[in-house]
Amino acid sequence: MANNGGTVIADKTKLEVLQFTGTATVVQTALRAAIANDDIIISCDTSRKKNSENITLTVVAIIA
Repeated sequence: MANNGGTVIADKTKLEVLQFTGTATVVQTALRAAIANDDIIISCDTSRKKNSENITLTVVAIIA
């Protein structure tokens, strides 16, 4: 089957969905702690409730 420009996942056991909630600084620190230099982030989405400083970051990554 052709790849057609998509992301090839060689080992599906390394595919993870991570979610972090807090202020931007807290979320950034948690993301940096959760991933390594060779990891690949496929998707990264944020959401925030109205009138709140907290954000939720959802990351789909291949953790090496």
